[in-house]
Amino acid sequence: MTQQNNLFICGLACALLLAPGCNQQKHANISTTDLYRLHCSGCHGDGTGNGHIAQTLKTRPRNLQHKEWQSSVSDEHIQKVIRDGGLSAKLSEEMPAFATKLTEQQIAGLTQYIRRLGM
Repeated sequence: MTQQNNLFICGLACALLLAPGCNQQKHANISTTDLYRLHCSGCHGDGTGNGHIAQTLKTRPRNLQHKEWQSSVSDEHIQKVIRDGGLSAKLSEEMPAFATKLTEQQIAGLTQYIRRLGM
């Protein structure tokens, strides 16, 4: 029994250690457009902040198409908000962090996608 328990605990520990990376690998080959649809469009919709759950939020999601906003923020700022969430930039707590869900490459791709929304 003890050996089975040890094996179970070891297996569980391995699964827990590998779990965060599994989520990133799951979406490794997904297009930036599909990443936006999957993670962003629920709140930001077509980029104007009109996603299907936007009305349930305390703070209206950012209009990503707004040209003045686009010109006022750096790519680094956008990436920080995507990676670390709204609170990291003194924005809405309702903007979640995606550091454990997206790779740095995917975050950079989403940043460029957001830039194209403002064109």
